[in-house]
Amino acid sequence: MKIIVAGCGKVGTTIVEQLSEEGHEISVIDRNADVVNNVAGSYDVLGVVGNGATLTIYSLFKGSQTLTKWGAGTLVLASEENA
Repeated sequence: MKIIVAGCGKVGTTIVEQLSEEGHEISVIDRNADVVNNVAGSYDVLGVVGNGATLTIYSLFKGSQTLTKWGAGTLVLASEENA
């Protein structure tokens, strides 16, 4: 399954870890570039710096080779402990 995790706090990172081990295609969105780089460097995920609560961030995925194939099977999870 193709999954977008918005927010890479404790919950989001735990979700990424579990789903990555299960072989899912994962993208992460977080406002903190250091957090995105850490998660993307630790797991096989695509990292995007931005606000996952806005629709405009998802327009970045339209041109992505990985994400253009995503459709009804895409799941978006949100985790924001620091809000």
